[in-house]
Amino acid sequence: MQEKLEKIIHQIVEEGYQISPEALEYLSSLNDVQLNVCLDRILSAAKREDVFVITLPFVKEVLKVEEKKKIDVEKIPARLEIVSSPSTQIELRITSDILVSYFRDKYRKLKRILEMRHTYQNIREVIERKRVGEDAKIIGMILEKRENDDIKLVVEDETGILNIRIPKQNSHLFEEAKRYLPDQVIYIEGKLAEKQLIEAKSLDLPDILPAHKPKGTETDIYVAFISDLHIGHPNFQAESFESFLDWLKNNGRKKVKYLLIAGDLINNPKEEENYNVLYNYLKEIPTSIEVIVIPGETDATLPILPQPPITRNIEKIVKMDNVKVLGNPALIKIHNISVLLFHGLGMERLMEKINLKTPIELAKFLLKSRHLCPSYGTTPLIPHLGDLLTISNVPDIFHLGHFHLVFHDQYNGVHIISSGAWIPSNEKNSNKLPCQIPIMNLKNFEVRILTFAK
Repeated sequence: MQEKLEKIIHQIVEEGYQISPEALEYLSSLNDVQLNVCLDRILSAAKREDVFVITLPFVKEVLKVEEKKKIDVEKIPARLEIVSSPSTQIELRITSDILVSYFRDKYRKLKRILEMRHTYQNIREVIERKRVGEDAKIIGMILEKRENDDIKLVVEDETGILNIRIPKQNSHLFEEAKRYLPDQVIYIEGKLAEKQLIEAKSLDLPDILPAHKPKGTETDIYVAFISDLHIGHPNFQAESFESFLDWLKNNGRKKVKYLLIAGDLINNPKEEENYNVLYNYLKEIPTSIEVIVIPGETDATLPILPQPPITRNIEKIVKMDNVKVLGNPALIKIHNISVLLFHGLGMERLMEKINLKTPIELAKFLLKSRHLCPSYGTTPLIPHLGDLLTISNVPDIFHLGHFHLVFHDQYNGVHIISSGAWIPSNEKNSNKLPCQIPIMNLKNFEVRILTFAK
């Protein structure tokens, strides 16, 4: 440090200037690269403006360094917008009309995404032209998939049905198509090999374009992500959870504006009395913190997607001014940053079907498919007159519960956050450590993992 101070003084005095102690202290806090650049700019400005003493205000004016204002996050009002959430009025009946309406709405929503980046023909036009060898481009929903030497897809749009062949010789396309599922909507480009057969040259899912770049807040505002409390489980880590609440009531309240809870609040849907325990916990949270809650499969609501909000024995929680009880999935905006909350119930079957090894791979696959249940029948799903699981709006943050695993990753600009559990894992050699909380700064999307395990 002494050597750096001497270097600064020597360079400034040699140029015929003096420097105030405050300016000297500030410049000495810079790293060597920053210091060299800043000194050149300061000395040039001093010569230009005929300054004799280099003061801290002058340095900051030249470098356009803004004073960091200490902002009391508790006094900043929450800015919460609920964009979408399943209704409590979900019908369990399935009719042919409902199924047709569900698949048509899913197709149209995903087609709308694809047609913004691709030109295409409808299937009837391709068939009627009957020009074998001609280029063909279509958007369709996969009806069937068969895999032998080649992969064969049967796809349809609202005008007809076509067969698609993905030859094994095209190894990259072949490997990509291995993970395609019935009911996914895809773009296909290829050549008409026969009257009703296209040999594919390229395929595309609705996906998220790499150009997506979320814009952070102007000030440091933090959000905490938790899930899978499993209150009522014999191994629920009550002491650790209370330690987290103590942190929120003290140091945490100075930073955290939002607490997002992604499902499995209690351990057994038949033990609704445990929502009273949850209510007592939520009462401990400062009212300056906005709490958003969605259900999981162990909560007292339907264990199918889309899940309606919890309604049984939760009246006291619903009446809390700083708590919002939503369904699963829920899309919200906090300080104009969009967050998709999703408890991934039943996702293990989907992962097994297409050989996804980790929840990170699953999250990226769902975002790439732009759908939270890409294939009907792979996860518990009740169809509706409209599809409620398409990711029409690209979220800035995708918050995933269910897997009891904490991680932060990114996919094409979307921050993926998985929150852990408050019960220990019973898996051998598991990396699923309980009582860990990802905390994100909405200004720069940096994430820290806090541990409250006792």
